[in-house]
Amino acid sequence: YSKAVKIYELEESKENWLHLDSMMGLAMAYRKTNQTEKAEELLQNAIAMEPQYYWAKSVLAKMKKS
Repeated sequence: YSKAVKIYELEESKENWLHLDSMMGLAMAYRKTNQTEKAEELLQNAIAMEPQYYWAKSVLAKMKKS
């Protein structure tokens, strides 16, 4: 996921659903390995790219509750 995110960041169009999905996959991997700061940063970046991205908002809200 990390490599995919980096590749998408090099592309001109940053509003790409595959990019967002890769960010979410990486965020979930970080979350599973207790790297919560990295996960939160990716989730916030995904929301900044797509403010209506429910999945990212939902995961971020769950993380902040726990």
